[in-house]
This record gives sequence, structure tokens and C-alpha cells, in this order.
Amino acid sequence: MEAFVLQEALDVRSSATDYEQAQEARVIHAVEAVRLAAKRPTPSDLAAMQSIIEKSFTNLRDGRNLADDDEAFHLALIGAAKNPILLRIGKSLYLMTRTVRRAYFEAAGSRPHSIKEHKRILEVVAQRDGARAAKLMRRHDAGSSARRPRVYASGH
Repeated sequence: MEAFVLQEALDVRSSATDYEQAQEARVIHAVEAVRLAAKRPTPSDLAAMQSIIEKSFTNLRDGRNLADDDEAFHLALIGAAKNPILLRIGKSLYLMTRTVRRAYFEAAGSRPHSIKEHKRILEVVAQRDGARAAKLMRRHDAGSSARRPRVYASGH
């Protein structure tokens, strides 16, 4: 795992299979983390995620890449699970997929859709509905996972 993170840091392109496997691990991790996050959010957790969503809308309006905002939202969500081991794993998984996520957020249509889904996930976490939050996260990650191979194939 550390070697893959180092490759990303050095801008050495990994294989499509490596990215697919990292994304698969990230989805499994995110679904279970959001289930826990829905049981444990504090008002400051919810406010932090809302702030990230608002920043995402500003960055969308200004034409900026939303990869960093996406990462921040997901890591804040994992942080709300109150399990530092889950957060450390999440950070590694996001570092491993940084290149492809940046390219993904350059693609038309991915940005507003992602923000809308983040907003809905936050609403359900605030309602403390772990099962629904996990379902929404699974759908959110499945949609982006389905679009990512095209991004990777495009040379990013």
C-alpha cells in the first residue's frame, strides 16, 4: 500500500488494475465508515462537511477541479466515524487514487453530480440513518467507479 502511495506522490502512473483494486477497496471502506459515521456525528462534524460542500459549490462556479473537495468531504465523513484507524486507511486510499480522481473531476458532468450526492449523504448522516447512508454511499461510489475507467483510458 505504501509503495502505491509513493508512486502517486512521484507521479508514476500505476496500472489500470491497480487503480481499479484501490477503488474497490475504497468503496468497501467508505460504505462501512459512513454507516458508523451516521451513528456518531457531532455538530462540528456535520458543520465541517457542510462547509466543504459550500466550498465545492464555490469551486464549481469558479471552474476549479473538485478532487480536493471530494477527498476532504469523504475524509471528514470517515472522521465522523470516530475511528482513527479507519481514517488512516481512508487517507492512504485517497492518496493512492489521487491522479485518477483529478482527471475524473475534469470530465464534464461529474462535478455537480458529486456535490449533489454529497449533500444528500450529509442529510442522511445528520438524520443518523446508517443503513440509508451506506446505501447512498454505495450508489455514489458505484456511479463514479463506473465512469473512472474511461478517465484512466483517456491517458490521465
